Amino acid sequence: MALFLRHFIKQSQTNLKRIIILLLLIFTYQTNLLGQNKIVGKIEFYKSSNSEWAELESSSDRQIELLNSRRHKIKIAQGESSTEMRTDSTGFFLFMLNSPDSLKIAVNEKSKVLNGLFKISVPPKNDTILFKISDKKLSLYKDSIQSPVFFKKYNEKQAELDFKNDNAQFLGSGQFIPQKVIKKRKRLSEQHNFEYKYVFGCIQSRAERRIAYRYNEVMKKLVGIKNVW
Repeated sequence: MALFLRHFIKQSQTNLKRIIILLLLIFTYQTNLLGQNKIVGKIEFYKSSNSEWAELESSSDRQIELLNSRRHKIKIAQGESSTEMRTDSTGFFLFMLNSPDSLKIAVNEKSKVLNGLFKISVPPKNDTILFKISDKKLSLYKDSIQSPVFFKKYNEKQAELDFKNDNAQFLGSGQFIPQKVIKKRKRLSEQHNFEYKYVFGCIQSRAERRIAYRYNEVMKKLVGIKNVW
C-alpha cells in the first residue's frame, strides 16, 4: 500500500510539472501573439533647414521642442476600418492591429502646415516606428505671412522659373564688398552664366533672409555650383 502511494505521488508530481510547463508555453505563445498585434509609434518634427546662422534656420530649437510636445491627432486606416486617436505629449501612440494589411497613418489631417501622411507594412513586433515630419510647410507659411511681397517674388518655385527663363541669379547684400570679393564674384558669374542681385540694404527682416536663402539654395543646385560667395 505504501509503495502504491509513493508511486501515485511521484506520478502526480510529474504530471503537475508537465501541466505547469504546458501552461508556461501557452502563456509565452499568447504574449508573443499579442506583441505581434500592436505597434508603438512616435511623431517627431525636425528642421528642414539647419545653418550656422540661427536666423537662417527654418525653426528655432525652442519651436521644434514645442511642436514635439504637442498632442497630435492621428487617423489610422487598415483594411476597411479606421481609428482616430491622439498621441501623448511626447508624440507616442499605441495601435492594436486588426489584420495583416498595411497601414495608412494621417497625422494632423486637417492642418495645412503640420500634416503628414505615411504608408507602412506591418512591422516586426516590439519595434517603435518613428514618423518624422519636416517643419518646411510651417516655415514657408510663417515667412509668407511676415514678408508676403518678398515671398511672392523670391520663393523656391520662382527660382526654378527664373532659371528656366535664363535669369539665373543669386540674392544677397551689396553693402561694403571688398574689391577682391567683387573680382571673385565677377569671375564666377561669367564662368557659370548667372548674376548677383543685391536686394538687401542695411536693414532686412529674418523672414526675407530665410526666403532669399531658400531661393539661393535652389538656384545653386540648378546652376551646379556649391559656393557663390
